[in-house]
Amino acid sequence: MTRTQKKILQVAAMIFSEKGFRGTSIRMICAKANVNVAAVNYYFCSKENLYFEVHRFVFREASSKLSWIMGEPPVITDLESWCAELKRMALILMQAAMRTDRNSICQRRLLAQELGQPSRCLPLLLETFYAPLHKYMAKFLQPMLSDLPDSQFRLWVFLITTPLMSYFRLVPPWDTYVMPENMTADQWIEMTAQHLVDTLHDRLSVRHAAE
Repeated sequence: MTRTQKKILQVAAMIFSEKGFRGTSIRMICAKANVNVAAVNYYFCSKENLYFEVHRFVFREASSKLSWIMGEPPVITDLESWCAELKRMALILMQAAMRTDRNSICQRRLLAQELGQPSRCLPLLLETFYAPLHKYMAKFLQPMLSDLPDSQFRLWVFLITTPLMSYFRLVPPWDTYVMPENMTADQWIEMTAQHLVDTLHDRLSVRHAAE
């Protein structure tokens, strides 16, 4: 990738995330990136293709920071150790989602737009983040719930992953309606992760006691 290509993608990501696909023009991007229209057409051919390449650029970069979800989770059958590992993962995911730098906010805005008005970029998002995370969490949970029928097991996976993934859609200023004013983001994330773990610990303890 040339420096000009990367600059166009970075600027386009910022403007698309703020104004959406329909509200963004190639001329806006060119003016901000200080390039001419011919350069955009040469590298990306069309606005639609540029929009797709922006998502590929942004979300592959984001998913590289969470590359561990592409691997195999640890096999843990002890409840206390399992809960400790779940909390560690929850903190990593929520902290990644709640970063306040411009690139992170840009990613969350693009994701929210795509989920609200899906385009041909949606399969890319599913492939690079949602599907790997879902698969990772299912494998992590399986040793604790190996006796459940498939429908019940899928429900558990859904109930665990949904709160974590929702933070990647928490676009400013909506995050201010979630977190109390007297708490920092780190304090709120810690409390949320602990609440998730405590809830699952209680549910799993009841199941194990009944076996």
